[in-house]
Amino acid sequence: MNGRELTHAARLVEWKERVAKCRSSGKTIRKWCEEHGIAYKTYNRWEKEVLSKATEQISAAKESTVPDFVELPMSQEGRNKAVAGHTVAARLHSVVGEVEIFVGADRETLQTLLWVLQHAE
Repeated sequence: MNGRELTHAARLVEWKERVAKCRSSGKTIRKWCEEHGIAYKTYNRWEKEVLSKATEQISAAKESTVPDFVELPMSQEGRNKAVAGHTVAARLHSVVGEVEIFVGADRETLQTLLWVLQHAE
């Protein structure tokens, strides 16, 4: 990052705080800007950039989220039933419904299933 980019990043942090203070003040943007000696157009330009950056960060965080997998312990009774191939290892409840995952489901199937559930809401 060069000097200009660092300066802009610092100003963005500063404006993020200003936008938060303005929005939580209970005043209109115009009134708040008048009280703080900030041009209304300047405030709007920076607010748009702050919100755009926040949206980018949220999108990036959602895209980089990879489901974690944990091993589920199974009782001896569960192992005996698993031989038959019909043991439910987990039930997932979501606003879109319920899904049962059976013992022996492969990792790719589980990842696809979780992705579908995350994006179906």
